Amino acid sequence: MNVLIIYYSYTGNNELLARELGRRLAAPLHRIEERGRRWGISIFLDLVFRRRPAILQSHVQPELVEHVILVAPVWGGRIAGPMKTFLEQKAEKIRQYSFITLCGHMQNPDLEPELEQVAGKKPLVITQLAVEELLPPAQHGKVMKVSRYRVREAELVAFERQLKDFMQAVVGAASLQT
Repeated sequence: MNVLIIYYSYTGNNELLARELGRRLAAPLHRIEERGRRWGISIFLDLVFRRRPAILQSHVQPELVEHVILVAPVWGGRIAGPMKTFLEQKAEKIRQYSFITLCGHMQNPDLEPELEQVAGKKPLVITQLAVEELLPPAQHGKVMKVSRYRVREAELVAFERQLKDFMQAVVGAASLQT
């Protein structure tokens, strides 16, 4: 299957995830980059005012692949603004897509409707991996501890089952669609 991984990462956690998926699927990566520097307060303001941050012009051509895997953080229960900006610009060129995130906390059931609204179609697969699972139980629920945690490559093994399930679902669902 012809796959392209498009990712946005503020802390590096989702870049690590995108690179791991790219390695496993032998898929090329495309990074979404913002025009300006990102600050923690700008994330908050984007959420409150539903702003879409400006991103650098993207020359990626998602219409040339069968399936796009989107990798991005979830902030305040919503897909990161730079990924939304990208989707608003390129959604009509994406045939099929799936979404995976290395986010802070719990599972968010509202991701599918949000993705469908922004992209104009449902994702084939959504997977949420919680950074919180890598921390000691005493740190669970502590937003500052979880949001500041930087995942190491060796720690991705904690999500091995979910990663395998995601990849199998993507490959299986995509083959049924073609």
